[in-house]
Amino acid sequence: MNRHLTIFYAVRNVGGAQLLFARLAAQLQKNCGWKIQLVDYEDGFIRKHFIKFSVEHDFIVWNDGDKVNLCDTTLLLGFGELPQALPVFSANKNVSVLLWSVHPHNVLAYFRFGFIYRRIAVGLRAKLSSFLEPLTRKKTHLLMDYLNRNNSLIFMDKPSSMYAQCMFSFKEAKYLPIPISMEIPEINKERKINKKRISVGWLGRLDNNKYNSIVASLNSCSIYSEKYDCEVYFHIIGDGEALEKLKNSHFSGVKLIFPGVLLDDSLSEYLVKNFQVGFAMGTSVLEISKHQIPSVITDYSTKSIPCEEIPYRWFYDSNELDVGEVYGEVSRKPSISIDDILYVATNTKINSQIGKLCADKAYSEYEIENVTEKLIDYIDGLTSSFSEIKSLLGK
Repeated sequence: MNRHLTIFYAVRNVGGAQLLFARLAAQLQKNCGWKIQLVDYEDGFIRKHFIKFSVEHDFIVWNDGDKVNLCDTTLLLGFGELPQALPVFSANKNVSVLLWSVHPHNVLAYFRFGFIYRRIAVGLRAKLSSFLEPLTRKKTHLLMDYLNRNNSLIFMDKPSSMYAQCMFSFKEAKYLPIPISMEIPEINKERKINKKRISVGWLGRLDNNKYNSIVASLNSCSIYSEKYDCEVYFHIIGDGEALEKLKNSHFSGVKLIFPGVLLDDSLSEYLVKNFQVGFAMGTSVLEISKHQIPSVITDYSTKSIPCEEIPYRWFYDSNELDVGEVYGEVSRKPSISIDDILYVATNTKINSQIGKLCADKAYSEYEIENVTEKLIDYIDGLTSSFSEIKSLLGK
């Protein structure tokens, strides 16, 4: 009998989180023989991804607020998506639940004033939420206890678990890393470094909480350009609400290039041709690294970042599955400078060495086959029930 998994992560735009769910489901269906059921918009990103790559699946059309009935399946959804699903999903007793936290602020989705909590120090969030929303906090604490007792909550990295642990004390966190396929087209396996032209870039969604990080990197490149009397070509791949602000910005000595949204082979070809070093966070760090391109981790930020305080670090040198934190919430000194980064961009030997270290780390910790095996182990250990969660929270 085939195993059965239901995915719920309904968004229309391109982004790292939705790629995680889409890739894992495709791996389970194509390589492990699982039956996949998808709850998504008719024009949702995962739905289109499944059609494009011929992923066999049953489809339930999601319209915001519509009722969804589930039977005899495991429901995999983002930790931040559960509040959206609880009022309208119903399930029999054989529907288990696995929540995957894929963003440091996922836990704040449970609170009406989450937009306030994300603007204050991590250590103050529990106290303020207890004062402003005591009932919500009590129910969410019960949920966290239930999820942890029943092996139903996993985190993509240490930063995501840290923020949840600061809000609700629990001792152990389970992790499922971001999955990445290390296969790349044959034509992209040879990279050439142009020593006379500095060509770097950003890959990822252009959300407002990433805008300040991108601008900080652009300001750093501008300072470097003035210091060494050179021009820096900076490619920005992606789309989002911050795109127009970036297009209307000017940074002395930096030439901005906007190729739009790129996926799959087109993305690989563009990265190999134009990225001597890549700046990114989340899934995009791995997309760059797998091409043996040196990748620099940047952090989310809702405020401007002084150039001298940007906590740059090479992906290969990160730990605890770190692919980006929230700037200012973790005390971290920069481990590398923009001078270090742009020197690596034009030094063929060191570029190759760091690129290989980044690719090796991506393969050893994030390769999709290994991550899928870990996901199956987590599903096998589930003792939760969606109906019990609804009952617990009075939904």
